[in-house]
Amino acid sequence: MIISRKHSFIFIKTKKTAGSSVEKYLVNYLDPNTDICTGSKFDNTPQFGNFIENGNHISASWVAKNYPDEWKHYFKFAVVRNPWDTMVSFYF
Repeated sequence: MIISRKHSFIFIKTKKTAGSSVEKYLVNYLDPNTDICTGSKFDNTPQFGNFIENGNHISASWVAKNYPDEWKHYFKFAVVRNPWDTMVSFYF
């Protein structure tokens, strides 16, 4: 998850959708003094900012509840996977 106060966006990282890769790319444009990034040990993406919940897949509802001003005003996005690919992945 990323909350960028510098660029006014929220990125919700969903499971199995290359979210860590997106986060790793975006972290280069963030301000570690004001922005929040859950990071990824898998991709060595740095973690910074204050957030309560552990883990790097934080739900949109959690962000909306804990960061209501940002949720109301910032652009929000996530990466989703083709539903067929998701079902095949769950099957195997």
